Amino acid sequence: MVVIQQSLTVLSWAYLASSGRPVDELTRRIHYSHIEPLQPPKMKQRSFHIVLDIDKDMLSDPDFERVEHEVHRVHRATNDTFKVNRISNPAEEQNFVRQMRLFTDPFYPWAK
Repeated sequence: MVVIQQSLTVLSWAYLASSGRPVDELTRRIHYSHIEPLQPPKMKQRSFHIVLDIDKDMLSDPDFERVEHEVHRVHRATNDTFKVNRISNPAEEQNFVRQMRLFTDPFYPWAK
């Protein structure tokens, strides 16, 4: 589990760096993050989702129907670095957010 947590930290740093944010924001605990539960190895999971709330303390009792959500894909490059790209198709991104919120809204304290 320690290796998984370290990997999540590195992936979160990659996202923060790609968006021009200081990577130490994660260690300063100004973000709420969560990884979806990993599937058993026999499922041969090819991807997983990380929810990272940016500036969660900037909003007070927000209307989450109006808060902007962004979805980014992180890929490992051949040189073992990470490449981060926001989903460029707005319809695909909105569909992903709609599906994600079915799970995130009930479970995460910042989504209430």
